Amino acid sequence: MNANSDPIHEKYKDLDFEDGKPVNEIPALAQLQAEQSGKTRITMRVDSDILAIFKEKVESTGGK
Repeated sequence: MNANSDPIHEKYKDLDFEDGKPVNEIPALAQLQAEQSGKTRITMRVDSDILAIFKEKVESTGGK
């Protein structure tokens, strides 16, 4: 994904996030994040043909 393909890019493109803080520095957001315990974010690289198979399976089962 790049900025031009993000549907909400236009809404936020001129905002300055230089003074943005990490979630763990904002107690309310840190609490919300902690409530999502039991889940771990991961990143992995998958061959395009394998990803296409998974997407096909999702579409055929009515998933999003």
